[in-house]
Amino acid sequence: MECPSCYEYFDGETRVPRNLNCGHTFCEMCLVKIEQQRLTFCPLCKTSLQKPFKAKKLPKNYLALEYASKHHEMMKNSNFCQVHPKELMRHFCITCVSLICMECIVDHSGHEFVRKDESSKCDL
Repeated sequence: MECPSCYEYFDGETRVPRNLNCGHTFCEMCLVKIEQQRLTFCPLCKTSLQKPFKAKKLPKNYLALEYASKHHEMMKNSNFCQVHPKELMRHFCITCVSLICMECIVDHSGHEFVRKDESSKCDL
């Protein structure tokens, strides 16, 4: 889950997800900037912000924080493609006996492949 302002993933340190009174969630860093700019409304829906507005005092969005934590853990344990570094290797080419990303499927045209989690041979 990411902040709708900076598009960075939430975390438990600097990008703590915090709720505005309208229900929208932003990271703490962006909310501090909103506070410094003295904005009086939500950047998404234009609802008036509660006063006094203190970014670090806003309630945490624990659901977003939990989701972000799971996402970070998944990314840590995932394999990224060497040809397409932003793509996760989510498929297993049975013909080549190798992990491939969605972009690599084109290069493996005519090969037999399955999703990574469906392969019993995939311990890579």
